Amino acid sequence: MRRIRVRPRHSRAIKLLLPAALALLALTLTPSSFGIVNLDDGTTDQMSDFDARGASAPTADQLAAASSVAGKVQWTRFGTPAQIFHRGGYLATGVRAPNAAAAARVYLASHKTLFGLSSIRHLRLMTAEAMRGAPNVHAVSFRQAFGRVLSADGVVTVAVVKTKHAWKVLYASSSLTPDAGLSGKQKLSPLSAWLRAARAAGIHVSRENAAAYGKTADGGLAISALGVSGVETVKPIAFGTPRHGALRAYDTIVTKSLQGDQNQYRVIVDAATGRLLYRQSQTFNLADNPTWKGFDISPPYNPINAYPWNYPSTDTRETFCWTATAGMTSPVARAAPVVVGTMLVAADRARRRSLCGPSSSIWSPV
Repeated sequence: MRRIRVRPRHSRAIKLLLPAALALLALTLTPSSFGIVNLDDGTTDQMSDFDARGASAPTADQLAAASSVAGKVQWTRFGTPAQIFHRGGYLATGVRAPNAAAAARVYLASHKTLFGLSSIRHLRLMTAEAMRGAPNVHAVSFRQAFGRVLSADGVVTVAVVKTKHAWKVLYASSSLTPDAGLSGKQKLSPLSAWLRAARAAGIHVSRENAAAYGKTADGGLAISALGVSGVETVKPIAFGTPRHGALRAYDTIVTKSLQGDQNQYRVIVDAATGRLLYRQSQTFNLADNPTWKGFDISPPYNPINAYPWNYPSTDTRETFCWTATAGMTSPVARAAPVVVGTMLVAADRARRRSLCGPSSSIWSPV
């Protein structure tokens, strides 16, 4: 006798929605900076990452709340949910709300103990956009705040699905820290804080050689300093910790070096003392010997490669490498410069057209 397995009608839809929701949730997290890519031989003078926050386990109340959730909970090292999901089902259904953001707030308010929150009033809406190609699915992201100060990296995102009369909750993720008070004083000026951060990144700049010269798009200050280049910014934030609440701090970007390889760091320092709280390298090093196809900086001249002759359609690119190796005769020095963002793909073949006019036959008497 054959066994037939019958799946619920909505199971297939959930399987399609969940991976898409996860991809969109990743895109909603705001990067801390643009970052830098170094192509080198594997050697680096980057400083190690540092985080003063430590770790904490979820409380007994949070574990009890997790046991009643319709899904699986995975935890961050701060003792808050890293993600909540229900394979083949939803976390909640029948959520009554006028829009996606309100539906997400309803879900978070009913599970605030699980997320380590005393209230959802301090969650600032970042986005509630619908997914492209799936207008009924929204990824709603909130930034954690302590009073009026935004958290350095506390974000919670809830994926909700619009039905005919209500909303369903598909997935939730967070990088929150427990909702406690904000402590500390803002004794340092933004420029002094950036100078302390630069020192923590291995750069020593005197005060007379640095100055603030304007606002950034996110409300911070742009810094100009002698001996550094690139993105240099500073802004006040709340540095959430798992055990001691949030500390008043400054979030900075420090880019090291005017020439050669650049190292960029995100550095957070205490707003009162300048003590290092967090340092993360924003530089990505390619330690292998990359290869790519491109045109030679001075390709051989071809007399037919000019108007009105037909343009050759042969791909004349060569394979270049960063460091010359056996069998690789085209080191990077021979490569034509490429503008960032250019796609190294073969050119389209030229459309060939006869240079002669239309043919005709003329009879003449003999």
